[in-house]
Amino acid sequence: DQPVKSGTTYRDGQGRLEMRGTITIYDPPNQIKFEQSSRFKALGVLQSGIRITIDTIFVQEHNGTTVIRNYSAEFYGILKPLSRLAIRRIRRVLQVLKSVLEKTT
Repeated sequence: DQPVKSGTTYRDGQGRLEMRGTITIYDPPNQIKFEQSSRFKALGVLQSGIRITIDTIFVQEHNGTTVIRNYSAEFYGILKPLSRLAIRRIRRVLQVLKSVLEKTT
């Protein structure tokens, strides 16, 4: 039996920053998709958190592999107003990562 498969659960981080996730699709070497979420009480009482889905598809090419990654994030509670700012920041980070990867190939 494989240690990682569809349905495998995991924890990422610790304490207030801990996220719990589930692998929803595990199809090596073609695709991996997982969902993770965090929940916490802001100010001791208000439920807040984030739910993230990341779907990564690997397409074999004659001279390498193309990686297609799709993200979605849902903020709730007091974090919801921060979602636009967070999404802009994530897009900038991904653009920098893409530029770096394209320069190294």
